[in-house]
Amino acid sequence: MKKLLIPICIIASLLPSSHTSDEDFVSVTNDYKSVVISTASPTAAATIKPSPTVKPTPTPTVKPSPTPTPSPSPTPEPTVTMYAPDGRTIDVVKSEEEAYKNVGWYPEPVTVMYAPDGRTRYTLNSEIEAYKNVGWYLEPVTLMYAADGRTRYTLNSEIEAYKNVGWYSEPVTLMYAPDGRTRYTLNSEIEAYKKVGWFTEPTVKMYAADGRTIYVGKSEVDAYKKVNWYTEPYTPPETSSSSSSGSHVSSNDDQSSKTVYITPSGKRYHYSKRCAGKNAIATTKSDALASGRDACKKCAY
Repeated sequence: MKKLLIPICIIASLLPSSHTSDEDFVSVTNDYKSVVISTASPTAAATIKPSPTVKPTPTPTVKPSPTPTPSPSPTPEPTVTMYAPDGRTIDVVKSEEEAYKNVGWYPEPVTVMYAPDGRTRYTLNSEIEAYKNVGWYLEPVTLMYAADGRTRYTLNSEIEAYKNVGWYSEPVTLMYAPDGRTRYTLNSEIEAYKKVGWFTEPTVKMYAADGRTIYVGKSEVDAYKKVNWYTEPYTPPETSSSSSSGSHVSSNDDQSSKTVYITPSGKRYHYSKRCAGKNAIATTKSDALASGRDACKKCAY
């Protein structure tokens, strides 16, 4: 009998489906994992050698990949709120703060402040008091003047209130009226007040021999006295005889009472007021002669 060795996995395909003979058998050799098939026919029996045992390829052990440690999220950069002079705001990262400052943004609200010389600046609200202490203001200011010479910078919104208590928007001068009144007058208005009879000093009423009167500044009294004006009504001196007096009057009446014009410092009298000039003072010819003045060669000959 010959032996046929075949793998177990194909035994089913080698057995006839109607095989029932006792002479046929299947022997399974455990050592070789083979099958021996015997048949009655010696010539038909064959030994099938088992294939070499194929060891299964070991499955490689796959180490689990390590769970990646997530990188920590970057810490967000802090932001700051910046303020524009016109009231706008913007949140920027801290690293951009200086760049925004360079184009007119501020780290807190600001207020425009004014210097007396006209300068302006935007000031952090936290610094306002410090700037006030060195002469800056929250609105435009005007220099105001008191009658006693004091000055102060005043907020424009308060000018009227200060005017009501005797302050002025420009320097003032005390002026005098002939009737004794006085008033503080803006320097820009002095000439206008002079034209309506006000003076920059106390006045004195002076009298001419012909009965005229005039108010002059106290500093001018001596000059007027030199041209025969008086600080009280003029009284003609008494003469020794009425006849001689009468003769004098009759012979010189026409010329002595003639109106002429003189100036306080002039040495001549004039018939023409224009010729005498802007400081001309009217007087009589007799008074002009008595003061030592000669006739003007242009208009008094």
